[in-house]
Amino acid sequence: MPVGSRDDPAGALGVLHNLGPQPIAVCAKQADPDTAPDRINGGVVGCVVGGIMDQRVIDGYQLAEYGAQPGDGLLAFIGIVPQAQGRRYLPIAPDLLTSNFSNARSPSLARHLFTSWLKSPVLEACPRLYIRTRRRIGPIRYLCDQLAFEFCGDFKTVFRGQPQTRLVYRRNNQPRDVASR
Repeated sequence: MPVGSRDDPAGALGVLHNLGPQPIAVCAKQADPDTAPDRINGGVVGCVVGGIMDQRVIDGYQLAEYGAQPGDGLLAFIGIVPQAQGRRYLPIAPDLLTSNFSNARSPSLARHLFTSWLKSPVLEACPRLYIRTRRRIGPIRYLCDQLAFEFCGDFKTVFRGQPQTRLVYRRNNQPRDVASR
């Protein structure tokens, strides 16, 4: 995703600016960026961005027909640097991970980011949580299923001049024990 400007809804700054009054971001950095086999510069391996929706966000993300209301939560973006995609990491602090290449049973980085976002204290008051994603992003669709999100439907949109299909998932907000599965 390009950085863009706050007036560019397809750029990172535009996404952040358009997330309403309470944006939520969770980032993960690698504890050992200089010694890990994938050598990710700066150590940041991924992030999740979302927020508490107001009517402007609901309209902008086209979520009204799926029951979204002001006060619901939205996971708007999850990104993982290419070198870290498909890799396994172990948490050693809330935002610090270490590579775990030897254990395929360790949770994926996407799961760490997703569940960290779900545990955000700001989301506790949200009656429902929404995720809007692209069809081709299989790992997020898998995690939606694993973390009790239900598929609500799909719709066509234009993103950066290209027609795309967006999938919408929703779940009623649940106690933390579901988020930590």
